[in-house]
Amino acid sequence: MIEGLAGQFFAHGDVGHVALFLWAASASALAVILVRELSRTSARFEAFVMAIARLNALMEAPEAPGNTPDTNL
Repeated sequence: MIEGLAGQFFAHGDVGHVALFLWAASASALAVILVRELSRTSARFEAFVMAIARLNALMEAPEAPGNTPDTNL
C-alpha cells in the first residue's frame, strides 16, 4: 500500500510536495516541543521566584519578644 502510494507520488512529480509536507510537519512538531519546554521553564522559574519571596518573608518577619538580641553589651 505504501509502495503504491509512493509510486503514484513519484509518477506524478509530487515529490516536492511530499518533501515540503515533511519539512512543515517536522518544523511544526519542533515548535510544539519548544513551546511546551518554554511553558515548563516558565513554571519552574515562577516556583523559584515564589520560593525566594517566601524566604524573604521569613527573613523579614519580626522576631518574638523574648528573642530580641541584647544590644547593651
